Amino acid sequence: MSFAIKKDPDALQAAAAKRTKAVKGRRAFTKGEQAAADGDWKRAVAYYHVALAKQREHYGEDHVATSDTLNSLGVAMMNLGEPFGALTALEEALRIRQRALGAGAEEAAETTNNMWAVLRSSREDGGYET
Repeated sequence: MSFAIKKDPDALQAAAAKRTKAVKGRRAFTKGEQAAADGDWKRAVAYYHVALAKQREHYGEDHVATSDTLNSLGVAMMNLGEPFGALTALEEALRIRQRALGAGAEEAAETTNNMWAVLRSSREDGGYET
């Protein structure tokens, strides 16, 4: 006796589209990292935004992959002199990393350090008063 499993073509197509979004998200993140390494912060921010949109579509809002992108986005925005955008991205990255990995995780410490760098830079530029 043999059994044949019927595959729903719509379900297969939806799964393939979801995998495609994940791949495009990884590609955009990698291009963002390359742009950041070259010091092209505007281009890095653009790629990180694309990556973030694709990752959120594929993984959801609170996945660790999105926290990596948010952290990199925050660093890029800091380098563009946009402290509000940088802190917004870094705060979200920290929230995700603390929930997913724990408050003491190395990734959470990295994001906290990046937040401190934004605040220090802004203070040195006269953006924040104490």
